[in-house]
Amino acid sequence: MQPLITSVPQPEFPFRINHQHQLLSMGSCFAEHIGKFLARRKFEQVLNPFGVVYHPVVLANLLEQLLEGGAPETAALFEQQELWRHYDFHSRFAHPKQEETLALLRSQFELGAARVRRLDFLILTLGTAYGYQLQSEAVYVNNCHKQPAALFEKNLASVEEMVAALQRVLGKLKVVNPQLEVILTISPVRHLRDGLLENQRSKARLLLAQEQVCASLPFVHYFPAYEIVLDELRDYRFYTRDLLHTNELAVDIVTSRFASACFAEPTQELARKVEQLVRASEHRQQHPGSKAAQQFVQHTLQKIEVLTQQHPYLDFSEEVKRLSASINPGFPGA
Repeated sequence: MQPLITSVPQPEFPFRINHQHQLLSMGSCFAEHIGKFLARRKFEQVLNPFGVVYHPVVLANLLEQLLEGGAPETAALFEQQELWRHYDFHSRFAHPKQEETLALLRSQFELGAARVRRLDFLILTLGTAYGYQLQSEAVYVNNCHKQPAALFEKNLASVEEMVAALQRVLGKLKVVNPQLEVILTISPVRHLRDGLLENQRSKARLLLAQEQVCASLPFVHYFPAYEIVLDELRDYRFYTRDLLHTNELAVDIVTSRFASACFAEPTQELARKVEQLVRASEHRQQHPGSKAAQQFVQHTLQKIEVLTQQHPYLDFSEEVKRLSASINPGFPGA
């Protein structure tokens, strides 16, 4: 019987990512998913210093800011709904106090700026070709922060505009980081607020743009997360209740495919060991003071110690702190 699935070919990349590489993930949904996947497995990566970014031109502009400087200034902040905000940053960084907002944004900016100058792999996810330009300055914003619609002009970026923006900044990054490899993906999440047909046209432009960027820059590669979800996982059981976003199972499948394409087998095995220890550290004991629970904690700490001796670049400080807090002082070996 013929299998009821359309298989997406596994890409063959001329590189392999390992735990000692410096990574930066930026963009929309898949960048968040892969960034959290990498962080949990102790890869050296920074995730979305500006928060989620959907538009390719905005993404290119923010990368250029990180590369050339220009940390957030007080004058660029504005107050909306009793919170201070910045058009380049996601609303999760908004804060009631102006000085604390600025300090947080500058901290995020410096984190990203330090990474783009010491970067082995850049993972970018393009979300939509629709963007919003601030009328007063004719520049794209990353987030409208629920400001009045009259302040913005909604535009559908051309393929040429997106390609030019990405080529420009990726070329600059390659000069600074000659070893740089870039992985492009496209978010499978549909932007229904734009309309069904409009979403399809937007995604089509993103697909054409990534094709041209990959063809023109040999260090840029496409990972087919979009195609895996739409062709292999074309069932609503792989979506959350809003029927737009992929659920945990779908994310696990796509990130697993990403790991197979980008990691050598020893790195995959190390990532599996790390994930097992992280999961063990998160395990909530029903009777934490019992002998069995205390032995489990001690055994997990010993495994972490052995693995970090073998791979000293792995940082388990958070897990060690969590486990140490659950040790009963009266337990032998505590």
